[in-house]
Amino acid sequence: MVADPALSVSGYEYVAVNVTTKTQQPNYNKLICGCRIGAANSTCTITGSYTASATVNASLGISAQQVASTLGISVTASVTGSMGCTSPKLSAGTSYKAYVMGTYRYFTLQKWKVSKNGGVTARKLDSTAYNQVAFSPINMIYCTK
Repeated sequence: MVADPALSVSGYEYVAVNVTTKTQQPNYNKLICGCRIGAANSTCTITGSYTASATVNASLGISAQQVASTLGISVTASVTGSMGCTSPKLSAGTSYKAYVMGTYRYFTLQKWKVSKNGGVTARKLDSTAYNQVAFSPINMIYCTK
């Protein structure tokens, strides 16, 4: 029996594999603000407000929203808050900085070609993007020198 060509369909499916989650981690790419110690054995205080948004690597021809969906997160997630922290006593010239914290997801993204012909579905790995990262902010900050 030959399948009717009119019933043939093909497309792509995207899957995130080898997902590793790390929670309450500072994002060193999301600096809120900082200060510099002027005199030896002194402190400095950082205060301010912040807004941080999610970031998602998009690759293999799909949007960040589609990647986020495969991970079960929102690409539109954001946090807003006020913060303040005071450094311990530090040496002159030392910087003290505040960073947004959040959840990292490290993963591999796979693109599968899916063909349906009649009642038969076939999947073939088309391409793979390794070392992908997604970050979802939380309403916490990390202060460090």
